Amino acid sequence: MNIIITPFNVSSNQYINITKNAFLSLGYNVSSIRLSLIVSRKNNIFICNWIEDHIAGRGLKPIKGFLHAIMIIAFGKIAAKNSFG
Repeated sequence: MNIIITPFNVSSNQYINITKNAFLSLGYNVSSIRLSLIVSRKNNIFICNWIEDHIAGRGLKPIKGFLHAIMIIAFGKIAAKNSFG
């Protein structure tokens, strides 16, 4: 079983490392978003953290962030049978 986590590398936030290590200790494979994972959809779980942070800001940043968030969510729905966020 694969756990796809986004964001995957956040050096300033230990929550991601704790989450990854917890899943690894339970025997799951943990990875970031990769197109090759779409093939094994039934064996994937998608976990999306802080998606709302993409939309914060002024000017065009919220629009770009919204489109980026939609792409992340769409990937999760395509690549995984189960999605959590």
